[in-house]
Amino acid sequence: MVTERIFRGQGVANALIQKVIAQAKQQETNELWLYTPDQQAYYQRSGWQAVEQRHIAGEEVTVMVLHLTQ
Repeated sequence: MVTERIFRGQGVANALIQKVIAQAKQQETNELWLYTPDQQAYYQRSGWQAVEQRHIAGEEVTVMVLHLTQ
């Protein structure tokens, strides 16, 4: 996800992520996956866990998972 610079710091990305999580839970999805080149700390603060490093589309990224059921 990329937030346009003028909207950064306003909670736009977090609101969208929370909407996706709520929808996934409603559909009884057990986990969500993403990859990020540079926002690992942002996602980790929300409970995402780093799984592995990969080379995707010419850059090093971290693959992360969020378990929705305990």
